[in-house]
Amino acid sequence: MCAPPAKAELVHKFCDAGLAPGRWLVIFLCLLMVRLGCEPWLKNMSDPSLQSIRDKFDTDNAEHLVLIGYPHNAEFLQELIFWSCFPNDPVCWITYPYVSVLRDDILLPELVAFVQFNIEKQQADLADTALAMFADERGQPFRQQLLQALPQTIRQALSDNGE
Repeated sequence: MCAPPAKAELVHKFCDAGLAPGRWLVIFLCLLMVRLGCEPWLKNMSDPSLQSIRDKFDTDNAEHLVLIGYPHNAEFLQELIFWSCFPNDPVCWITYPYVSVLRDDILLPELVAFVQFNIEKQQADLADTALAMFADERGQPFRQQLLQALPQTIRQALSDNGE
C-alpha cells in the first residue's frame, strides 16, 4: 500500500508545474492513485452514510461519490449517469468524466436499467441523451450489446422515438 502524499505537497508540486489546483485535479489524482494500487487509502475516505446528489450545484456529494469509486459507489451509478446528462450543470463536470471511463461491463447493466426506467416513465429525451453520451461514444458493438439487453418493448419505444 502506498502512503498518500500530503495535500499541501501535491498542491505545491502542481503549482510549480504551472497547473492550478482544482477539483478536477483532485479527482484525477484519486483516480490515478486507484490505478496505481493506492485504493486502500481512498477507502478510508468513504463514509458509511453516503448521500445522493441533492441538486445540480451539489458538487461536494458528487465529488465524494466519484472519489470513493466503484464498487463503493455502485448503488449510485444510475444517479451519476443521470447527472451526467446535463452538460451545463456544475455536477456534470464531475460526474461525466467518471462515468465516461467506467469499464463496459460495469456501465452496461446500469445504462440498460437507466434507459429502461426513463422510457417507462415517458422520459425518452433523457434516455436518448444517455445513449448519445455513453453508448454512441463507445461504438457500435457496445450499442448493440445495450440494445440486445433491453426488453423488446423498450427497443420499440426507442425506435419509435427516432433511435
